[in-house]
Amino acid sequence: HARRRSRKKQVLCRTRKRCFNPPLPSILLANVQSLENKIDELNAWIKFQRDIETCCVLALTETWLSAATPNTGITPAGFSIYRQDRTLDSGKGRGGRVCVMVNSRWGSDVAVLASHCSPDIELITVKVRPYFLPRDFSSVILTTAYIPPQADKSLALKALYVTISRLENSHPEAVFIVVGDFNRANLKIILFSKYYQHINFSTRGEQILDHCYTASKDSYKPLPRPVFGKADHTSILLLPAYRQRLKQAKPVLRSVYQWSEETIFTLQDCFETTDWQMFRDAAGTDINEYTDSITSYISKCIRTGSTIRSTDDAIALTVHSALTHLDRKNTYVRMLFIDYSSAFNTIIPAKLIPKLTDLGLNSHLCNWVLDFLTAGHTSNTIFKFADDTTILGLITDGDETAYTDEVCALSEWYHHNNLSLNISKTKVMIVDYRKLQRGGHSPLYINGAEVERVSSVRLRKFGLPPDILTHFYRCTIESILTACIPVWYGSCTAYDRKALKSVVRTAESIIGSKLPDLQDIYRSRCLRKIQKIRLDCSHLAHDLFTLLPSGRSLPGLPGLPVQFVVEQDAQ
Repeated sequence: HARRRSRKKQVLCRTRKRCFNPPLPSILLANVQSLENKIDELNAWIKFQRDIETCCVLALTETWLSAATPNTGITPAGFSIYRQDRTLDSGKGRGGRVCVMVNSRWGSDVAVLASHCSPDIELITVKVRPYFLPRDFSSVILTTAYIPPQADKSLALKALYVTISRLENSHPEAVFIVVGDFNRANLKIILFSKYYQHINFSTRGEQILDHCYTASKDSYKPLPRPVFGKADHTSILLLPAYRQRLKQAKPVLRSVYQWSEETIFTLQDCFETTDWQMFRDAAGTDINEYTDSITSYISKCIRTGSTIRSTDDAIALTVHSALTHLDRKNTYVRMLFIDYSSAFNTIIPAKLIPKLTDLGLNSHLCNWVLDFLTAGHTSNTIFKFADDTTILGLITDGDETAYTDEVCALSEWYHHNNLSLNISKTKVMIVDYRKLQRGGHSPLYINGAEVERVSSVRLRKFGLPPDILTHFYRCTIESILTACIPVWYGSCTAYDRKALKSVVRTAESIIGSKLPDLQDIYRSRCLRKIQKIRLDCSHLAHDLFTLLPSGRSLPGLPGLPVQFVVEQDAQ
């Protein structure tokens, strides 16, 4: 198999593939010690080495150029040159000097932003707007610096710091790259942890004198290259390893909910009937309070309008929560079905109207309700519709503390709201499939009265349509009756089949619609199972289901017709 590439090899392959549209410019940093004497070697590198030919920037130090040297004699084909020669301010005549060469195939919009020459440091800063650049940056600002060995390092770093800080303030969205021969000076001394140094191997002897700084960690992967002529510094090829912020960010999963037409009409009606002037009058001249009140009101209307539920949803959610909890170990469920006595006759209007207002109802509608009435709640889930409330307690390891606390809190709530609990119609049902129930379950008391425990609750009192009841029957009852029915139903006695049929008849009388007979379910599932076995040649029972010589029945199942099986085989 193919060998796995190292990380540097992967970076090199990506750079060669992207050529002139890398996320950051590839840079060749070299101390040439007289560019005029090395120009032929540089041209040969560009001509015969693809990595140097496609390099975006050539940053050269100790060029030893003077004003007498024209650009045309030292500029390779396809590059533009920007140089900083020594001036009288440097106090020196020989050595030093820096220049930057920009590949025209990477970018041609180049401007010199700063240049500096003193006895302690020589630098030049160029700004490039390449043809391709990630959206993370607006431009590339590259500074090439040379600090002589005998220079005052503190003064040199201070001059470099002043230049970079000024440019960062004027170009906050640009990416800054600082390269050069620092001669034991460290830029991180003045910029602290803001910049990272990327060159990690010796560039002269056993010392790292050439540096590359950026504000992003792991932006570059340095590769050593041969020295120019008899120069004493190793050349460095800096390959961009920067990953764009868009690629660094993890995918975000967002759910988009589509409102129904009923919800949209409800919200439209809510907004049309809202007295918006009321919010302005209440806020006065405070624009922040006015904005907060409007946005909170709209959010509340959206939450209220988008969470419309029906009785079907409540029952389905109750059954789903209970069955999901019962799948776990050592669990059972307590269901408390609460009934209030004349809820709307005992309610206190003065407590109801503020709650309606908090829900976002129009003030005119609240006043109408008030006039009408005065004139004539995590392990426990509460489902409330009109005056019917169900507390579903999901009990684990016999700990009913949260469940009893919820019942006590509900008792205090209906006392506070002047509601009367009808204990005779309030029922509790316990669903426990454990084999060992450890002494049974303790009774439930509300206000000193014991709540009657029942084994079933009729769903018809909720007014559910027959199709919903049919689905409920098929999911909760028929699924249990018909589990593995091809295995055991054929061995049932007539008495057993009669008892099973009575269960189906009882369910039909409750639902009010015809239900499938267990005999029909048995026959259809047997034929379906036989068909699967006959089509699966690797099945262990495949040989048992070959047609008899008559071609009309299967061995061992004389009572089952094979017309279905024969037709499927013919297809």
